[in-house]
Amino acid sequence: YEELAIPTDLVMGGQSPEHLREWTDRVAGLLPNSGLIELAGMGHDGLITDPDRFGQLIVDLLVAE
Repeated sequence: YEELAIPTDLVMGGQSPEHLREWTDRVAGLLPNSGLIELAGMGHDGLITDPDRFGQLIVDLLVAE
């Protein structure tokens, strides 16, 4: 991961299980140009349970570039 130079945003649900939160934090620490976005009130399956909100986040990230 350390050699990945492109900007990378990691997205996690605020209600994701602790082991997934730990893994996401670890990966974010390894990526030199990363951001961590936590979606409050969303679990690990946010893409399935709230696709509109998740999709809007992706659109917003792409437009911001």
